[in-house]
Amino acid sequence: MPLSDIVNVQITRETQTVSEAGFGTLMILGTHKRFNDRIRFYTSIQDVANDFESTDLEYIAAQEAFSQALSPQQIAIGRRTFDSATIKVETALAPFNYTVTINSIPVTIPSSPTAQNSTVVMSGDFVTGNSIAITLNGTPLTPIPFNTDQITTMNDIATALLAIPAVDTVEITDPNNRTLIISGKPNVSAIVNSFFVTGGASQPTATITNPIQPVSTETIANSLVTAINAAILGVTATDLLNGTFSLTANVPGVPYTLDVSTTIVNPDQAKVTVTQVEPNTNYTVTINGVDFTYTSPNEVQTNEDIAAALVTIISAQTLVPVGASDNLDGSLELSADVAGTPFVLSVSEGILSKQFGLIIEPLSPSDTVINDLNTIQQIDDTWYALALTDRTSATVLSAAGWTEGQVKIFGTASADPDIINLAAGVDLNSVAAKCNQSGYVRTFVLYHQDANNDFPECAWFGGVLPLDPGSETWKFKRLNSISYSNLTSTQSQNARNKKANTYEYIGGVGITREGTMAQGEFIDIVRGVDWLTSRIQEFVYSVLVNSNKVPYTDSGIAAIEAEIRRALQLGIGNNFIANDPVPTVTVPKAANVPANDKAQRILRNVKFQATLAGAIHTVNITGTVTV
Repeated sequence: MPLSDIVNVQITRETQTVSEAGFGTLMILGTHKRFNDRIRFYTSIQDVANDFESTDLEYIAAQEAFSQALSPQQIAIGRRTFDSATIKVETALAPFNYTVTINSIPVTIPSSPTAQNSTVVMSGDFVTGNSIAITLNGTPLTPIPFNTDQITTMNDIATALLAIPAVDTVEITDPNNRTLIISGKPNVSAIVNSFFVTGGASQPTATITNPIQPVSTETIANSLVTAINAAILGVTATDLLNGTFSLTANVPGVPYTLDVSTTIVNPDQAKVTVTQVEPNTNYTVTINGVDFTYTSPNEVQTNEDIAAALVTIISAQTLVPVGASDNLDGSLELSADVAGTPFVLSVSEGILSKQFGLIIEPLSPSDTVINDLNTIQQIDDTWYALALTDRTSATVLSAAGWTEGQVKIFGTASADPDIINLAAGVDLNSVAAKCNQSGYVRTFVLYHQDANNDFPECAWFGGVLPLDPGSETWKFKRLNSISYSNLTSTQSQNARNKKANTYEYIGGVGITREGTMAQGEFIDIVRGVDWLTSRIQEFVYSVLVNSNKVPYTDSGIAAIEAEIRRALQLGIGNNFIANDPVPTVTVPKAANVPANDKAQRILRNVKFQATLAGAIHTVNITGTVTV
């Protein structure tokens, strides 16, 4: 039962009580099976390592929190109970290994095209009297006679081919309508064995090629479903027939851990993309063990600049038989000089060697994070700050909505480029825009280009939560182990106009800015007000329960007043409340209290006024220098 049932304090809203220690505690909520409890507390990253692997998202988030100069005394890690998910095969390519890891058991299927298509190129046009005999997949078709002209005859051929179940599409190409491209159904060959023309005054000849049919997302999804159901107990995979499949626990409510990945197998070509831009940073592409490094200068560059520099370096080398070409979009293509000759590829941080594979789709509406938060809160509510390992927009927005009704704050990070590239009012879909539009005063959004792989918000929490509530500002914080965002002034302003925070390189150091909630209120004010509210509640409650009786007299009312002043004085000591003007507390005289209030033993009209100390975020200086 919250103390507000007995001591109701209203500063900005009715609140529950958070302990003094609780205001420094972060709870990281993730989906895992590392322990059966719904929540556990840790005092160091070494403690976290006893339960989690270093590759676990929960471990990575905790590590960022504990890596800061002012490390938190403790953090909590919570456990979600999602028991269903949908996996989508985003892109189908070969040769690749597609891996789904369930409860730490990897299930891998190789994607390799096994079917072929056909391309038929005619040497000339059909003429009157021609009869076209075609054999497809070893079966002869009924001969097709010439009909009117070239295109009409080609359309008749296409219609005849499409009537065969193995054929998916037939395309007529080239300006003269002399080329047919026949494609089979997914993972099904459509091979033209022979194509002969007889009759007529002349007979064009056909050149037939049979290229490999690209692997399909449907084929990969189906193969994964089969492999998962054969290898994993307790989880059923169901093919949704559109390149996606679902994973459902056989026992509802029994969670499983889930991860997905793709790896290229012996590539002879690859795409490399520059994902972040930083000055004085080494960008390295390693091919067959040989490093090719470009060091960015101490100035603003673009992804395109760095990609172009890497292309120049790789193209000039003679150490490995691999060439590079610039895609002019911040990415480059690597190709073996001899097609089919594989090479070994790795890249440094800030570079991505693949942009495709498997993705985990949003959870179903029935599997909400709100249920998890309510359950954990009932078990242990001694934490104040919340972070999620899940970046799914629906999950983040649900957590933000839940937090609005709590005495807590929620922080998330997003790599959505719309936050920085689209103006406020134009960006309607990013998490930052939606939280801002909703007026959330207990949720902050931090834009960071690495948010999909790292947890900069946890680093921010870890560096600030150890400070006394109200004594801090969340701006100007340096985050250990977190790279800064190299934003243009326009990009930075776009983020700030949506009240999104950033971590930028200013004046030779990386700093957080602006330190606001999505609604625009400063994070330190929200935290400080929560802290002051809870302290007043605790102090007044202590008087009530530790006295034989607090009489309904001027002296009894004065005892209540004294506890409120004590809490305000602590606020002054934390530099949250200003000492000038001095806070005031007003209470009624016992003689002026209505008899009905006395009969119900309710003390009303207890009020205080205080001024926030605030913080200096910007300095404007005007000076004159004379000789």
